[in-house]
Amino acid sequence: MSNNNWSLLEIFVPVSLLSFGGGTAVTMVAVQTKLLDTGLLTASEFVTLVALSRFVPGPGSMIGPMAGWTIAGPLGAIMAAMALIVPSSIVCYSATILWKRADGHPFMQRLQGALAPVSLGLMFVSVHRILETLGHSVMSWAVCIGAALLALNSDLPEIILIACGGTFVCALTLLTPML
Repeated sequence: MSNNNWSLLEIFVPVSLLSFGGGTAVTMVAVQTKLLDTGLLTASEFVTLVALSRFVPGPGSMIGPMAGWTIAGPLGAIMAAMALIVPSSIVCYSATILWKRADGHPFMQRLQGALAPVSLGLMFVSVHRILETLGHSVMSWAVCIGAALLALNSDLPEIILIACGGTFVCALTLLTPML
């Protein structure tokens, strides 16, 4: 097995085990940091994979197999997918059994209340890290805030928001030299 495949396991197994609140909460921060720091992906490749992982059907954690494919081909995609799915599935299955045994206990109710803001905070950090990769441009922040406001105040599907944001950025980029 190549060094890249071992690197994928070293990156995605811990991400899988830390993914409270879903893959999106932790995956972006951990994956971005590790993939960029190790030089396995460039910032441009990472942002492209994030966009594709949001665009294709399936969970946001699809960035793992996509990164694996980019780095090590089909075997890399399989390794990254399994590294993301298997460890967290084992933990989740075990936690479900324990959770059912403790159902209704006051500690469990407090734990549920405590984990919600942690998950939300991790998602905000993920958005910040993605925008940081884009260089903190005013346009990036404007599109992000605009998409968030549209998502909160309308029933538009995510794919429409992505298409509108991409069209807006492309149009603005093409028009900027003319202004």
